[in-house]
Amino acid sequence: MTSQIKKIIAESDLNPEEQKELLSALKPLSGEDMDELAVFLNKYPEWVKKLYENYKDKKAAGSSLDLTKWRAIINKEKEDLEKLAL
Repeated sequence: MTSQIKKIIAESDLNPEEQKELLSALKPLSGEDMDELAVFLNKYPEWVKKLYENYKDKKAAGSSLDLTKWRAIINKEKEDLEKLAL
């Protein structure tokens, strides 16, 4: 886990418990992926909250095995990312 990611998340609107949960969820990322995420979040710090909310929603959908909810989350994620590409 890069110190840069920790700093970005610590400076976000997430409360300490949410920060800890998000950092834990990011642990499996490779160093390269972590570096790319750090660059992205430096540019778009408001996405820390979006990233956490997306993680939380996916976790809930996965636990409930609700495929419709899962698809809705993925579609929303895709729309949000496409807006950035414009």
